[in-house]
Amino acid sequence: MTEGENFRKHLKLQLDSNPYLKGLEAFSRSLEKDYFAKVNIRTCHTDKSDGIHEGRPSDLVVEMECNFSLVEILYYLEHGNWGEAANYLSPHGTPNSAFNEALIIFRASNSIEVDVEELSLQLKDTVIVIKKLYAQSIGEQLGQILQTLAAHYVHLTRGLTETPYEIYLPVFEEEIPSANALLGTVKKAANSPIDYYGYWALYFDSVPDARIYDLESRTIISGDLHMLNH
Repeated sequence: MTEGENFRKHLKLQLDSNPYLKGLEAFSRSLEKDYFAKVNIRTCHTDKSDGIHEGRPSDLVVEMECNFSLVEILYYLEHGNWGEAANYLSPHGTPNSAFNEALIIFRASNSIEVDVEELSLQLKDTVIVIKKLYAQSIGEQLGQILQTLAAHYVHLTRGLTETPYEIYLPVFEEEIPSANALLGTVKKAANSPIDYYGYWALYFDSVPDARIYDLESRTIISGDLHMLNH
């Protein structure tokens, strides 16, 4: 995989830049206020039919462009000045987020099921891409994901020497590479919350290929990412 390539290029989704959903503007404004961001929301589906008007579920691709660096948002997050939720803990007992609270209100405004297929946080020095694993997984887990990102920041940045220009999560095996014992420990997805906290893909300017970050061992693994699938 060459520099600049990422998993999103393998997505076979059609995107609609003008989705019609009740409460969409209010949802977007809420995200802009809580995350100090420019927000772009599109719907995605895998065929040419219009899922919205046929009453089928609508999956969203949400892009939030924030004029902060990674370390800045982590600092503001720690001090409750960025993405803060009214209730710190979600109903699932995990750290809550303003994103999840806004999404709950947005979903309640529509008669069809609304979910987020992909969330992209576009910062000054990196892009964080989070993929959906199961129904409402991004909204439910975003608070915990950001807390985990903060806890692993030193290791993700190679001891504060280099910030990856993209962080993609999660990643899973497509086939087990026998030549690399560490990569061979990557498990297939079970579509559960724990799957977000196993392995992430990191892209650095200093190396042509992506690296895999093992959250359990807090180490960056070299390997061929074509062996992995999201």
